[in-house]
Amino acid sequence: MKVWFIIGNMFSDCWGLRKNNKDTGEVASETPLFVKGNTKMGLLNTGLTCYFNSALNSLYFVPQFHRFFSAEEQPADPPLLSRLKQFVRTYGQKNLTRDLLTSIRHAVPSFRHEGMGSAYEFILGLLQRVDEEVESYVEMDSVPPGEKWERELARRKLSGCQPLHKIFSVVVEETLTCTKCYNFFSRYLYNRSFSIDLGESIENCLTNYLSEEKRSEPYYCTCKVCKTAEVHTIKRSLKHIGSAIIIHLQRHHSSTPYTKVEIPESLNMSTYLQGAGTYWLCSAVHHSGTVESGHYTSYARTESGWMCFDDSYASFEPKVPRRLLRASTFFIYASA
Repeated sequence: MKVWFIIGNMFSDCWGLRKNNKDTGEVASETPLFVKGNTKMGLLNTGLTCYFNSALNSLYFVPQFHRFFSAEEQPADPPLLSRLKQFVRTYGQKNLTRDLLTSIRHAVPSFRHEGMGSAYEFILGLLQRVDEEVESYVEMDSVPPGEKWERELARRKLSGCQPLHKIFSVVVEETLTCTKCYNFFSRYLYNRSFSIDLGESIENCLTNYLSEEKRSEPYYCTCKVCKTAEVHTIKRSLKHIGSAIIIHLQRHHSSTPYTKVEIPESLNMSTYLQGAGTYWLCSAVHHSGTVESGHYTSYARTESGWMCFDDSYASFEPKVPRRLLRASTFFIYASA
C-alpha cells in the first residue's frame, strides 16, 4: 500500500476532484452505459486460471476500461498495453488464443507461478503493471529538484502518466488520535480500491469503514509527541474516487466469511463524497470453496442483461443473480 503525505489542498490540482454539477455546469447522466454482451463463450482455462479468467471478465465489462483498451494499437505501445488491446479486440472470438492469455497472466511478476491465485490481487497487480509500463514510456521534462519538483512529479504520476489510476482510484484521509496525549496527525492513502470488512450491505460496509474506530493491539501506532505506542482512534474520510471503483469484501479476515451482503445495483457515492454521483454495478467475482482452494466465477452486466462466466462457459441470466452476488468477493461499480 502506498501512502502519500500531502500538505494543504493539493487535491484540486493533482486529482481533478469531482465537483458539484453546480460548480462545473455539467449535466450528470443517470443512465448507465454497459458494454454489449454479444459473446457466447468465456475464457479458456489454461490450468488453474479461473482466478485470472474471472478477473479479466470483470474488467472487460467496465465501460471505462473497455473504452480505454479499444483504442487503436500504436507502434510505441508498451507490451502489456498492446496485449490488452488485442484481448479487448478479440474477446469472444475463436482467435482469442491461449498464448495471448498466457502472456497477459505472466506480465504481472507476482503471478509468475503455478497454482491458483487471488482474482482481486491479480486485478490490482495488472492495473499497476500497465501504469508502470506506460509511465516508463513517457519522457519526463527536466525540472529543478526540490519541493516544487516533487510536487510536479507527484502531479504527473497521478494525473498523466498513470492513466488507469485516473479510472480506478480511491484517496482516503486517515486522522489518527493518540488516546494518551490526544495529539493527532493525518495521512493520505493512495489506493486503487476499497478493501473493507463485512456488513449487512455495501452501504453499511462503506459507512463502517469511514466512521471512527478505536484501534488496539496489534494496531498500535507510535505517537509523534509522547513517543509511546498507545491505543489510538482512527477516522477516515473520502477525498477522491475515480470513474470506476473496486469494492473488495474481506471475507477471509472474517470469522463468518459466508455472510450474505446485500449488493445494490446502483450506489449513491454522494453520501460519502460530495458531488460524486451515482455508480452502477458492472461486474462481480464469486469464489466458492475455502481460502486455500476453490473456484472463481464472474458475473457481468451487459446491455442485454446479466452474463455468468465459468471459464469458457458463458450463460445469460434473465434476472439479477442476487443470491450469488450476496456471496461474492468483490465488485466493480462505474459512473454513468
